[in-house]
Amino acid sequence: MGTLRHETGELVVLSPEHVVGRMSSCSLILDASFVSTAHALIRWTGRSWEVRDLGSKNGTFVNGYRLAAGSAAKLSQGATVAFGRPSEAWQLIEATPPTVMAVPVEGGQPRYATSGVIAVPTRDKPEAMIYFTGNHWLLELADEKRALKPGERFYAAGRQWRFESPAGLAAPTASNEEPWDLESVILAFMVSRNHEHVRLELRKGECVRDLGHRSCFYLGLILARHRLDDRARPGDQSGWVDNEALLKMMPEYTGDSHLNVDIYRLRKLLHDAGLFDAPRIIERRRGQVRLGTDRVELDA
Repeated sequence: MGTLRHETGELVVLSPEHVVGRMSSCSLILDASFVSTAHALIRWTGRSWEVRDLGSKNGTFVNGYRLAAGSAAKLSQGATVAFGRPSEAWQLIEATPPTVMAVPVEGGQPRYATSGVIAVPTRDKPEAMIYFTGNHWLLELADEKRALKPGERFYAAGRQWRFESPAGLAAPTASNEEPWDLESVILAFMVSRNHEHVRLELRKGECVRDLGHRSCFYLGLILARHRLDDRARPGDQSGWVDNEALLKMMPEYTGDSHLNVDIYRLRKLLHDAGLFDAPRIIERRRGQVRLGTDRVELDA
């Protein structure tokens, strides 16, 4: 992804359309008198990065040369760009295309999609998760779920974040596997005699993908049992478990944070196994959670 580095060492990861200026809504806020309110736009054209002056008072400079007001110039890797003052230069140290990410508004390292899911603030503490549903990107934060648009801001882990997604870019796909979906596979959970180990297989006709033993599969097993017990109920009502009740069934859980980690890991493992709609494996609503399919088998 495109990355600017200031002479002070500050790094900025570029959004597909990155407005530079003094406004609080700018992607890169430069609080200096020689910078205009909306000074310049850096954007990905589909082939390369370019910078366009937005009619700034003191000009935009590329490799030391001032652009005409309103004109644009291509930015190659290693190019320098300055806003209002040539000596305050930024260098484009990475010129690769933009990617899906959640960016801390006040600065810091962005979070990228790993196995189809963005974990915020980190993969070890996924207070919020962002994933692709097939039609749009969805923010899942505690009991809240809503669609996210590129450039939209949200709060998580005590910070404000900005979601960025290049137009037409969907979730990264798992490599080396033919894509499957939840509607076409059976989730087979196998439990050891002492219930200490749970193995999971994805079965589609004669094809089997063995995911091995993982601690997060025990969460899937508990939720699968509830889906099977509730099969007589309407599909949209079956299998839901109160979060508090679930925590009591999982004695190693110390709270919702542990539950979130296992949900993230379960989604990641299924995505890496070739399930393109893996985030749907867990569904959440206010104070409750359930397995996203009733196509399950339990084997001792």
